[in-house]
Amino acid sequence: MSKHLGLYRNYHNPFNPSVTTTYGVPTKSVLMVATCDVLSREVKRVVDQEQNAGQYKFIFIGDKNASGIYFCGIVAENFASVKKMVLTK
Repeated sequence: MSKHLGLYRNYHNPFNPSVTTTYGVPTKSVLMVATCDVLSREVKRVVDQEQNAGQYKFIFIGDKNASGIYFCGIVAENFASVKKMVLTK
């Protein structure tokens, strides 16, 4: 079980074509996790609901996206965190 709400390091970063992101939820929480491009356009919404405590991971596949910088963010009631991801082709 995770002790802290937040995003952890992306694995492999820079990436091609996919990157694994892990996040932790210490207590049952309503949260949103999404990836965006550098213009803040949402690329993929991963979670937008209540989740139980625990550690979760998802894989962002960028094979249909342009090379460049992307961001993964998590937002909960009183918390927000963002990690940078670099897609290289």
